[in-house]
Amino acid sequence: MNQAVATANEPVSVEEKRKGAQAFRWFHSMDLGDGVMTKGLKSAERLAYQADHVFRYPIAGQSVLDIGCWDGFFAFEARRRGARKVLAADHHVWTHGWGKKEAFAFARRCIDPSVGMRDIAFEQMTADDIGVHDVVLYLAMLHHMRDPFGAIARAASMTGRMLVVETHIDANLPPEPPALAFYPFKELNNDPGSWWGPNPAGVIALLRACGFSRVEHDAEYGAGNRSHGLFHAFR
Repeated sequence: MNQAVATANEPVSVEEKRKGAQAFRWFHSMDLGDGVMTKGLKSAERLAYQADHVFRYPIAGQSVLDIGCWDGFFAFEARRRGARKVLAADHHVWTHGWGKKEAFAFARRCIDPSVGMRDIAFEQMTADDIGVHDVVLYLAMLHHMRDPFGAIARAASMTGRMLVVETHIDANLPPEPPALAFYPFKELNNDPGSWWGPNPAGVIALLRACGFSRVEHDAEYGAGNRSHGLFHAFR
């Protein structure tokens, strides 16, 4: 483990924060406190914009599960916005991807040690193990799933009130009927792990088929970039 990472209960000095901010490759640009920022691939301004859309409905007093949390920005933001309990989970990014579990653990020490941390693959998550949470964040993961229907069904099984889905949208598909484009090779961003690109109607249909009575497509979220879609699904 990197020397910049210690136990979650120990206070973090300004010098430790500075070293930690430099020690890891970050995806999220986050304020660690004391004027120390991580230099993530995604800017603080972009994350703030996304957070205002992701959390467009109040979550104060509710439990939140952040699936595929990466560096943890949305998990920490959920607590900042009043969530009573937050669990951040990841495995693929921490183990096989661009991010590191140690980076999340360090950010957790600096920002909010009360945020729960679980190293578990999404495919292994169940309601019996993880629990049912009022709000579930399923951001930027759907297009990486080989079985999109099964993925939404799994996320839905852990959702008590609202599931928030952010995903790639295939802008070449017509708006109707519900459809998903299949990328068998590296058609999307030269990434062999990106499989699907739905149209908005396709995401809505998947969510409705998995038991959500109302689904909202946040059309403003993708303004200027039609390849991103955000959806709020309610029980």
